[in-house]
Order: sequence, then C-alpha cells, then structure tokens
Amino acid sequence: VVTKGWFNPVAFAVGTQDEFWIADRADNEEAENIAHVVKGKVLSDTNVPGINEPYSALLDGKKLYVCGAVSQELVRYSVGSGKANSREVIADDCALGLAKLDNGSIAYSDQKTIRVFRP
Repeated sequence: VVTKGWFNPVAFAVGTQDEFWIADRADNEEAENIAHVVKGKVLSDTNVPGINEPYSALLDGKKLYVCGAVSQELVRYSVGSGKANSREVIADDCALGLAKLDNGSIAYSDQKTIRVFRP
C-alpha cells in the first residue's frame, strides 16, 4: 500500500521517476484534493474547490491539468514545491480524458468531441 485514506482517487498524472499526482473526488460538499506523491509518500495534499469530480489529470512540466466530469472545466495549475498553485480555468467543455500528443499539444474530450490545444 502506497497511501490510503482517499475517497475516490481516479485522476492520476505521472511525473518523473517514483512521482505522481492524484486528484481525489470528495464526498458531499467538501473541496476535492490534489496530492503530490513521491516514492510512496504524500508530500502535499491541497484542497481545491470547484473541480467537481476530477476525472483525468495530466502533468506537463510544471503544469498540472485536471478535467472535471461534473463542472466540465479543464483547470491548469502551476506546480511547485510539491503543491498545486494558481488555478486557471482554460476550457469549459472537458469532462473525460486528457492526453499529451507527440507534437506537445494536449487533447481532451467531453462526451462527444475531442479537442486539441497548444499549452
């Protein structure tokens, strides 16, 4: 067991060796969490209101993208010192998946379309 005590951790973003980020769905009206895990230890756990059921996450350098299934927001966070900072909504039609393409673009989807943007 690497870490426990989560409600519904579904969105994982892989970083460097032994590092990943988790976006955890909250139960009820609580803020959801984004955590930074390195070598099996949670280095930070940040409450992030407004995502509404994170569904997918993607790490691109020092930027963490999280897609919310209910809010349908694609949110970009700057990550530094192991924390997710400076929340910025960059799209309002992201509900499902995120993927980084070979050309550096990022693809995301709602329930019917796939869109691509350059970060």
